[in-house]
Amino acid sequence: MFKKVYDKIKKIIKENYKQLIILVVVYIVLTWPVNYYITTGGGISNVDSRINVTNAYSSKGSFNITYVNELKGTVLTTLLSYIIPDWKRDNIDNYKINNKEEYNDIIFRNNIDLLEANDNAIKNAYELANKKYKIINNKIYITGNIKEYKNNLKIKDQILNIDSIRYNDVNKYREYIRNNKNNTVNIKVLRNNKEKVIKWSNKKV
Repeated sequence: MFKKVYDKIKKIIKENYKQLIILVVVYIVLTWPVNYYITTGGGISNVDSRINVTNAYSSKGSFNITYVNELKGTVLTTLLSYIIPDWKRDNIDNYKINNKEEYNDIIFRNNIDLLEANDNAIKNAYELANKKYKIINNKIYITGNIKEYKNNLKIKDQILNIDSIRYNDVNKYREYIRNNKNNTVNIKVLRNNKEKVIKWSNKKV
């Protein structure tokens, strides 16, 4: 049975190998990455079921959130953006902090920004409602790297501590580094599930 299937597939490939090669080449060309984001419009989601306001005044309407869809720029999506009116191109360089950043670095930073915005919205809602809350999990990541400072930190590194001191607030780390008289600190990070100690200098190169 298996040999019959194998022989049949082999025959099809032998008889149509030129067309198959063309299809593979076309696929590679159309999916080749280019230096663009493509936004393809978005929509509105009703979130009434997720919001409960106690003692609220009577009003008409609903709670909604808007969103946009974003695609990675390829030859195909870029060509389509010239045809479909709602599809817009945005140069990926506009999102970079430095020229060494790649597409996945920017996506990671965007995801962190989104999660942070959601968490801040939840925190502010609790504070406005005078409700107590407790932060049980707080992770701090490197989301950008300024080339003027000499260091070996990488985007996606999770900061575990600096000079063996651990904070739950990134601003505390910034303050510690800014006030450090030695101009260098040892940053312990988690990178690819392995702990590393990176020497960081706040002196510009």
